[in-house]
Amino acid sequence: MKVIYKWAIALSCIFMWTGCNDEWTDEQYENYISFVNPGVTQVYLKYDRANGEKEYDIPIQVSGSTMPGKDVNVTVALDPDTVAGYNRDNFRSRTDLYYKQLEPQYYAFDKMSTVIKSGESEAFLKVNYSFLGLDNYDNYFLALTIDPSSDLQPNPRKHYKKTLMHINLFNDFSGKYNVSSELIEYNPDGSERSEKIKVETRNSWVVDENTIFFYAGLVDEQALDRKDYRVFIKFIPSEEGAQDGTMEFTAENPDIKFEYTPEKCSYSIAEVMDPLKPYLKRRYLTANMSYTYHDITNPDYLIKYKYEGPMIMERVLNILKPEEDQIEWN
Repeated sequence: MKVIYKWAIALSCIFMWTGCNDEWTDEQYENYISFVNPGVTQVYLKYDRANGEKEYDIPIQVSGSTMPGKDVNVTVALDPDTVAGYNRDNFRSRTDLYYKQLEPQYYAFDKMSTVIKSGESEAFLKVNYSFLGLDNYDNYFLALTIDPSSDLQPNPRKHYKKTLMHINLFNDFSGKYNVSSELIEYNPDGSERSEKIKVETRNSWVVDENTIFFYAGLVDEQALDRKDYRVFIKFIPSEEGAQDGTMEFTAENPDIKFEYTPEKCSYSIAEVMDPLKPYLKRRYLTANMSYTYHDITNPDYLIKYKYEGPMIMERVLNILKPEEDQIEWN
């Protein structure tokens, strides 16, 4: 009986092993199409050409434990409805903060489809951006969805078949600055008040390859009237390729009576390698500024402010990776 029992166990193990092996030849998960970076994703693009042109590859993948064994055609479509839903869910009545679907003049697809080759799991959809004239006062999505006309079904899980690419433009001068000096507030008679106002940081946004804008003084960067205080800075190198130079300021709204002192406005860039991590480069941009402007919240009582001193931006760059693939400097 013991011998028979042992043989019975052995035979059952063989059958179980054979069954398990057969299961691995079958599809364990359905083949679905999805974006490699689904949902809201941050796309960093450097504005480093005079015409603002940039190419970008959007990765698309097929999921499953086995490959389809054939070429898979994937078609995408624009998805403005998802942008509208995102805005309602996140900003409610603050329509000034709404993200906009990037307008067609700022991008072009060779075609709205790509092919995932047989035996491969990923392909790329090429988009050509042209950012000349884009106003980065607003935030922009390029929102796409997998079209049902594709050879395989889009992934049914929430967000996997959609991507909201937030376009973040940057140049050598844009980013977050640490504010070193304090703001001076003036009395109506023109005298300085004894109390100074400290602002810790100021963000800046791209206009073109050598120009940024920021909001003057202590203006809240999400204030309803922030655009009234927008100031543009053009960085002019002392000579071609130089790491220093002068700055030209321009205010968009003449009512704030913005003025600056050219001889006190200059910039310099210093780069040092990290002593402990030799693949990291620290880049410091020091922008020395001297300007005044008026707060026009109450037209009957204008308040004059002055800022004079440096603003410093640091970027920590991994020299082993392209700058656009990094977020260490944000």
